[in-house]
Amino acid sequence: MKVIEGGDASTLMTLLASRQAEDPGFFFRVQFGKDGRYNLICGAFVGINNHWSNVMFGFAFLANEKQESFEWLFNVFNESMGTDTVPVTIFTDQDLAMKNAIDEVYKTSRHRLCQWHIQQNAISHFGLLKHDRVFQNAFNKCLNGCYSEVEFETTWRKMISEYGLQNNEWFKRLYGLKEMWSTALNKEYFSAGILSSQRSESTNHAMGFQATKTTSLTDFYHIYEGTVKRWRDEEERKEFNCIRSTPTSVYPLVDLLQHASQVYTIELFRLFEKEFVVAMGTRAVILSTENSVLLYGVDPPGVSGSTHHVTFDCVNNMVECSCRKFQEMGMLCFHILRVFHMHSVNEIPTRYILRRWTKFAKREVWSRILPNDMRRAVANGALNWRRGVMTKLYNLIAKCQNDPDARGVVDKLYSTANDEVQQLFKDKMSSEPEPVVDATAVLDPIRSVTKGRSKRKPSSVAKKKRSKKGSNNVASNAELYTPVPRLI
Repeated sequence: MKVIEGGDASTLMTLLASRQAEDPGFFFRVQFGKDGRYNLICGAFVGINNHWSNVMFGFAFLANEKQESFEWLFNVFNESMGTDTVPVTIFTDQDLAMKNAIDEVYKTSRHRLCQWHIQQNAISHFGLLKHDRVFQNAFNKCLNGCYSEVEFETTWRKMISEYGLQNNEWFKRLYGLKEMWSTALNKEYFSAGILSSQRSESTNHAMGFQATKTTSLTDFYHIYEGTVKRWRDEEERKEFNCIRSTPTSVYPLVDLLQHASQVYTIELFRLFEKEFVVAMGTRAVILSTENSVLLYGVDPPGVSGSTHHVTFDCVNNMVECSCRKFQEMGMLCFHILRVFHMHSVNEIPTRYILRRWTKFAKREVWSRILPNDMRRAVANGALNWRRGVMTKLYNLIAKCQNDPDARGVVDKLYSTANDEVQQLFKDKMSSEPEPVVDATAVLDPIRSVTKGRSKRKPSSVAKKKRSKKGSNNVASNAELYTPVPRLI
């Protein structure tokens, strides 16, 4: 009842300010319209961590889906990340306003369209061709089956010519956006192997299945926090498993596999293992040699006419494949692994180990955080204590690592200590006064219908007609509210 009586939006503002006071790393910004109202359009910034799992970078409620609103959102997101680095690749659905905003804010980023949405839209334009399996295979090859621009252009022209689509306006428009959806034209841009915005939409589902149209802002915030907490708990569990164990394999751990198990997280090692197994069934033929540089043609097992060329400098251990999987995903392809195995390369060369997929991915993060944290530690006398405890714990871990019973004792002690420390800080926070929030009036939201709503629903669910009512442009001529953290 306190939430209802206090006003849902105002209560949310108090929660956000309180959370920021508890955690300096928590970031939020709010922008109000002239009448103090805003709409409920939700959007998540989702990426992938080193365990191949979703990671939440941020979540937003937007006033509308106009270009100026998206520009404000992207600029605030950049501010929240605290770095000048911008995303290499961004996946969205087909929204013109969002595209224009990305072109304006992320001038160096590669904007990609979700292939799932393209396939769904394509079906409605195929007509009788949607029953033609040969045509569908050709279209899908244009989407993600070509490895070069030449191959893409040849496949597209042949498809358009054979099926008389030269004057089809939809196919003309789609071709005009080819750099945004064809994997063949994006091999040089890192995308982690993603083809769609499905990870973002799975995030919407993860929170949305608990929410309804009548869910309040405050309730939704708690659902969001619960989702992020589950993800972080799972990430911590995977981090712990990677540190204390090395993945095993049903296949003999030859040196190359052994090295991969030592550097990659368990999930990424499984992907590497699959590539290695396929590599063992491929056929590699040497095509030419020039000094220490060898050119191989590698054919996948059971597939003809799909030869890829691998250039290998056996003196410097430098390699490149025409499939360009490493540039696109940051993992070596089976074509390269086949050549490595033939030349008894026992370790993955350092230049081909992408830090973001390794067990040590977070070291770089801590190296950025520690300098500022170190100054505070010196000021309050905690630096010597931290060094001493870290040394003691490291020695204890080294002593216990080969004994399962000893490891169990350490795990139990860590769990108990962590729970007690968390409770200690919680008790301290509850005893402190509530943070003071700006008294700006925040009215409860007007309901809004999004044009970017996901349509991935079971066929048994009836599709509702979209409301044609527009939403007011609140983003322009608005007051920016930046909450001031409480001094502790």
